[in-house]
Amino acid sequence: MPMKVLVINSFYKPDVGGGAEVTIESIYRPLAAAGVDVVLLATTGSSERRTDLIDGIRVVRIPIANIYWHLKPRKAAGLIRAIWHLLDIYNPWMSRHVREAIRAEQPDIVVCHNLSGWSISACVAAIRTGLPTIAVLHDSYMLCRSALMFRNGQACVQRCVTCRLARLPHRFASNRVNGVVGVSAYMLERFRQEGYFSRAKARTIRNARAIAEERRSQKKIKSNELTFGYIGTIIPAKGVSWLLDQFIRHRITNRLLIAGDGDPEYLKHLKQKGGGLNVEFLGYCDSSSFYAKIDVCVVPSIWPEALGNVAYEACARHMPVIASNRGGLPEIIQDGVNGLLCNPDEPDSLGLAMRRLLDDESLYEMLASNARQSVREMLDPDRVVNAYTTFICEIAANRV
Repeated sequence: MPMKVLVINSFYKPDVGGGAEVTIESIYRPLAAAGVDVVLLATTGSSERRTDLIDGIRVVRIPIANIYWHLKPRKAAGLIRAIWHLLDIYNPWMSRHVREAIRAEQPDIVVCHNLSGWSISACVAAIRTGLPTIAVLHDSYMLCRSALMFRNGQACVQRCVTCRLARLPHRFASNRVNGVVGVSAYMLERFRQEGYFSRAKARTIRNARAIAEERRSQKKIKSNELTFGYIGTIIPAKGVSWLLDQFIRHRITNRLLIAGDGDPEYLKHLKQKGGGLNVEFLGYCDSSSFYAKIDVCVVPSIWPEALGNVAYEACARHMPVIASNRGGLPEIIQDGVNGLLCNPDEPDSLGLAMRRLLDDESLYEMLASNARQSVREMLDPDRVVNAYTTFICEIAANRV
């Protein structure tokens, strides 16, 4: 009889909240094709439960038992958002659906990915059945209500009292799961420092994406022709405002392309700030076409990225990356090898890094020539599938 895996995540395609959904598809679609019975629970904004068969995966969409569906959050007053987050600490109505699914499906193992919308009660429901349970850390949701570890324009060095209290159930549950996967070594270390996952077997499995080799242009790019670019969600934690400030402060006249969506008011503020610069806001943009337009990718995150997929995707295209030294980014970008690191606590470090590339064409060429080879491991999706398969089988084999 084939192994049956019950997967829990906030969303699943076509409902995509971020990179986690893309990663999850890349893991479980090959597993299903290999004969593993994969059942995936996801939330929906619909009032009706629905089951879809997608690429061999049975996707069960459960109506969210909260005051709104967080994939498409409406503009809500602070009190409404506070109520949503309060319910999302431990939502007993959502755990009921997990218990029902376990009774009906009789899985061999439960793998919990992003639990926003489900709450930690989903993980607890699995633990209480005695099933082997794995937690996968794509973000800091189990440490922080916003999952960003970012407040008042600054990354949180220490967790606030509110988050510590609101995440007590998460810490309790983490110390009862059988296995934990971090998408970076940073993630595992950060949680361990906070007293999480003390009994769990741990693995670091970095994300991967197959990106075809593209012939690198042999034409030398003059420094005044370099185009810088940012792609991603446009929120304060991502550091786009810092990037614009540095263009202004260091009088950089090169072209800057910014791709991604965000709050209209925040975008308006950024466009006003960049009014005197050679900057273009592209809105949502296909990543492949975006990278074809730029020469240097900038990842100026102020918050600690769990990994930073954009960094390795840019390197795969023979492109130097300037990235902040926070979170998992230094596990991809090696200063002076495939890019340059900067420090949000030293604002001018970003501008100086850009200036280094503009002032030294040989440095740009050296970083570009190293870029793809430096991230080759992260261009192999089979590595990720094999690593998850091995770990899931290892944890499932220890079932009591």
